Amino acid sequence: MNTHDTHARARLRSLGYEPGVDPTCTRLPTATRLWLEWNDISGRRRNVLRANTWNLPGEPVRHLDEVLDRSGYAQDVKSVECDAYLSQLSALAKTDELACRIVVQRILPGIIAVAIRRGRIIDGGAPQALDDMVSAAWVVIRNYPIDRRPYCVAANMLRDIEYLAFVRDTRSKRHRTEMPSDNTTILSIGTSFNSRGGSTAFGVLVAPESNDPTADEAEFGCVMETLRERGLRPIDEVAIREMLTDLQSPDSARLAGISPRALRDRRHTAISRARDLLGVEVSA
Repeated sequence: MNTHDTHARARLRSLGYEPGVDPTCTRLPTATRLWLEWNDISGRRRNVLRANTWNLPGEPVRHLDEVLDRSGYAQDVKSVECDAYLSQLSALAKTDELACRIVVQRILPGIIAVAIRRGRIIDGGAPQALDDMVSAAWVVIRNYPIDRRPYCVAANMLRDIEYLAFVRDTRSKRHRTEMPSDNTTILSIGTSFNSRGGSTAFGVLVAPESNDPTADEAEFGCVMETLRERGLRPIDEVAIREMLTDLQSPDSARLAGISPRALRDRRHTAISRARDLLGVEVSA
C-alpha cells in the first residue's frame, strides 16, 4: 500500500503549496521544503531497500510512508506497537542518517504545532520558530537516550526539542551560567535507578557514555519539568540547581546565609524528595 499521496500532498496543500509555487512563498517554508524533500526520497528504491535491512517489525515496506505509519504517524490513538516501532527506529537514528530523517518526518506535525504556538511570542513568528525547532530536532534525535527513555518517544522528543530550541539559551542568559559538561554531576540522585513498579525509570543521571552537554542539558530540563509537575518545592529546585554550579559548599552556604552543614542537609532533603517524586530508588 502506498500512502505517500495522502501524507505529502495533503500536507503540502495545507501549507499553501501547489506545483509551480515558490516554497518560500508558502505559510511555513521550512515545512514545505521538508515535505517536498520527503516526496523525493520516500519512494526511492535504494532508500526502501535500505529501510528493509533494518529488521524492523512487520513485512518489508514498499514505500517509506509505511515506516511513518508503523511508527505512529497521524494516529489518533496512542499505540504501544507504534511506540515500540518508533523506539527501534530512533535507536537506528543515532548513527543512520536516513533513519534520522524518517524520525524528523514522523514528528514533524508535532514540531509544527509547537512552532505555531511559540511563534505567537517570538520575533519572526511561526516560520522562525519552526526553523529553530527543526535545527534542534536533528541534535535531539541523534542524541536521544533511547536506552533510558524508550517509551512515549515522540512526546519526549518534542519536549526535548522545544526545550533545546527555546528554553536553554534563555535560561543561560538569565542566570549567566551554563550547565556543566561534567555529566557525573547532572543530578546526584544515584548511579542506577529502578522504578518501584519494576520497570526502568527514565534517566536522571546522564549516562557515563554521554558526551554531549546539549543533550545532557535537555535531559536535565525534562527531569526538572517532571519534578515541578509532581510538586517539587521551589526551595528544593533551587538546592538541586545549586549543586550544578561551580560553587563549593562553603561559598554557597555563605551566600545563602546558613552554615555548610545546614546547606548539606537542605540538599540532601531536596534529593530525597526528588527521588520520591520520580518514583525511583537507588540500586545497591
